[in-house]
Amino acid sequence: MNLSDVIWIKKFNKDYTLITEDKEFKIKTDWIEKSSLLKLNNVLQQLDLPVDKTPFHSK
Repeated sequence: MNLSDVIWIKKFNKDYTLITEDKEFKIKTDWIEKSSLLKLNNVLQQLDLPVDKTPFHSK
């Protein structure tokens, strides 16, 4: 999956679902080391998505 194709990031509990026009990719964060999870969160935060399509926005 190309991150530039992601149009929506959903978060449920600790897990993420990355959604494109035709695919969904689930990430189970319980299986990711803490340092790697921090890096993943940083990458996902950098995606240019509308605030209603990402869990990474300031309310």
